[in-house]
Amino acid sequence: MTTDIEFNLTARINRLEKQNRWTRRIAVLAISLVAGTSLLGAAAVQNEIRANRFLLIDEAGKGRGAFWIKSGVPSLSLYDANGRVRGALEVLERGPRIALYDENGKVREQLAVFGDGPLIDLWDENEKVRQEFAVSKDGPAVALWDENGKARGTFIVSKDGPSIDLRDENERTRAAFGVFKDGPAIDLMDENGTARAAFEVSKDGPLIHMYDENKRIRGAFSVLRDGPGILLRDGNSKLSQAFTVWEDRTRIELCDENGKVRGWFSVSKDGPAIKLFDENEKARGTFSVVKYGPGIVLWDQDEKTRATFLVTNDEPSLMMLDKDDKPLFKAPQ
Repeated sequence: MTTDIEFNLTARINRLEKQNRWTRRIAVLAISLVAGTSLLGAAAVQNEIRANRFLLIDEAGKGRGAFWIKSGVPSLSLYDANGRVRGALEVLERGPRIALYDENGKVREQLAVFGDGPLIDLWDENEKVRQEFAVSKDGPAVALWDENGKARGTFIVSKDGPSIDLRDENERTRAAFGVFKDGPAIDLMDENGTARAAFEVSKDGPLIHMYDENKRIRGAFSVLRDGPGILLRDGNSKLSQAFTVWEDRTRIELCDENGKVRGWFSVSKDGPAIKLFDENEKARGTFSVVKYGPGIVLWDQDEKTRATFLVTNDEPSLMMLDKDDKPLFKAPQ
């Protein structure tokens, strides 16, 4: 099904093809005049014609074309029946240029070959450039301007891949879309041009990043091979909370101001469990409910078990151990 974007793009291409046909006709005429002058010189070297201006007139005696030196620039100009310039071929210091004008004598299209490469510019009725298509050493590019002459969008195909850049009325980039070697990516910016969200798809899976006004990552959502996950970070980009879903379990992690895991809550096929960690991320306590019953386990700073409290199908049990794992107290005995 043809989308509005495809329809508008097709219509734009058709317009460019029509305009380029007129450009080619003017170019052919210019080449013919130059070639004719060269042949004339070759056939009659002794009768060389020299002039600083050639004027073409129609049957009514009106000037319709001029080949002359204008301000040191060789120029071929073509006029309509009202004497308004409609087309011009110039050779500037930067390179050759063909310009097309409307019925009011305003330039509307330019085809040029400058140092960076060929380009085509299109102007509106106020002679403000609205579109440019250029081919440079970095690759082809299309730029679009609004009615105020501000750049609003670009489409570039570079060695890294194609990319689209969209800007607001202040010419700040607000959205960018690209397809690179690692995969497609979308960036969204705020009114200051600061990236606030990014979406990318790599070989590992899709990933969304969210940033604050200081360009710090505050959140991430991913769907990787191991499963989906959500990461939340504080103002210092330290991990604050994580939610992950794996094939065999789901887990929520909570972190301190230093980004260290201090606790997690997990639900696996064996049952739910809560685990707590110290500032060195060493496990110090856990509470779980498994098929045999609920249980609490406490560890010391060396992660050695020092106390357990279990409730099994038979009866509850409590045990305390020393640092060498020897029982200090046990109930029932």
